Amino acid sequence: MARNICCIGTDYVGGPSMAAMSDYCPRVDIHVVDKDQKCIDSWNVLNDEPLPGYERVLQNVLERIRSRNHHFSTDVMGLISTADVIFIAENTPNQDRGHGAGAASDLSCIEKASSQITQSASRSSIQMERLTLPVRTAAGLGKIFRHSKNSSLEIL
Repeated sequence: MARNICCIGTDYVGGPSMAAMSDYCPRVDIHVVDKDQKCIDSWNVLNDEPLPGYERVLQNVLERIRSRNHHFSTDVMGLISTADVIFIAENTPNQDRGHGAGAASDLSCIEKASSQITQSASRSSIQMERLTLPVRTAAGLGKIFRHSKNSSLEIL
């Protein structure tokens, strides 16, 4: 059973999804990570400011789970290394230039998150996508994991 979950990405998908998971799974430690300290601070400071990801009851859920099993951090590599399950919930905006500009998804954040997983995962873990992506993105992520020098990664 997974005891430690890491979610890379805090925006509209990662933050609210992991808050709900923390609420329903009180015995599982859930860490939502992002490299942007300002973003992490906005999740950690519950006040009248709007949260980065909106859900009607999100503020109430965060107040309930924050001291129990739900954490926001910039320690991306460290928390990947201790996770049993790793979610990728990074932002996928449209490309602003090049082939597909204005229509195709920019997958650079997804590719970076995959690279961070291959560098930091210290044991066998399950990697999951938690976002809307173009068809065959999972196959591309699988190639990144398969070609990693980290032999502890398994693709499920």
